[in-house]
Amino acid sequence: MRPTRFPPTFYYAQMLQLYGPFPIVDKTVDYSNTGALPTNRNTEEECVGFIVSELDKCIAALPEKEKVLAAETGRPSREAAMALKATVLLWDASPLVNGNPDYSGFKDAKGRPYFSPAADPQKWKKAADAAKAVIDLGKYDLYTVPANTGYVTVPLGNFPGNDVAWPNGPAGIDPYRSFKGLFSGGKSYWNQEVIWAVNVPDQSQNLSLLGFPRNYNNGEGATSTAVVYATQKLVVRFFHEQRGNHYGGRQGPVQRRGHFRKWRRVLYQRFRERGAHARHHRFQAVQRKRERYPAAS
Repeated sequence: MRPTRFPPTFYYAQMLQLYGPFPIVDKTVDYSNTGALPTNRNTEEECVGFIVSELDKCIAALPEKEKVLAAETGRPSREAAMALKATVLLWDASPLVNGNPDYSGFKDAKGRPYFSPAADPQKWKKAADAAKAVIDLGKYDLYTVPANTGYVTVPLGNFPGNDVAWPNGPAGIDPYRSFKGLFSGGKSYWNQEVIWAVNVPDQSQNLSLLGFPRNYNNGEGATSTAVVYATQKLVVRFFHEQRGNHYGGRQGPVQRRGHFRKWRRVLYQRFRERGAHARHHRFQAVQRKRERYPAAS
């Protein structure tokens, strides 16, 4: 198996959670043949099945984490594929998509629902089995920071079981600082909870800059930032068949496009009028100056 199988599968998983079901492309596409382009969405369950199948192939072929060289930190490992599989199956089992009635009207042209209308409890077992497979590796553990009464933190809250000692309960640790430590850099960044991560110079700064606007710092973002964000053009042109539901009943970007064009014409006309008005005032000023200081004959 080529090592390039994992990256597209990872992005397929991201695409599924961000945009819903997508057209499955599992072969080379001849883009010159527009009639054969894969433009029809598959169902959510078909997309999950495709992703899991691809990840199973990755799990069978990728190297274990210990065999990834330090110089290749960020290279996908067998454990990364296993963790991604568990994540995808957990999302598939959640009420968000597993029998969610909000998607009952989301169907293709043939009337086939994109999301299963009935909840399947077996999906929870599949997700649990995939997560248990990662746990049973014995390589990972939750990162925790001990509780410190002298440190101001987020209150644990009053709920049954909050006095049970760790690891059977939260007592004795600081849950907020434990979670924060996974992403705040420093010595706590590399710990037993990390399954797949990258390592770049000035990591926390660089990863933050990736999401900065393109015009950050007088255009500096055009080269050093603006890598993982949507452009304004993409936002305006974004099309979603169910845009009425996704925008709370308000007009979506595509519906508002005509509205944008209308105001663009209005603003253009106003600028022309203001320009003509300004030119008229400049002409009058020149005339007055000539009348006040006539040229010597």
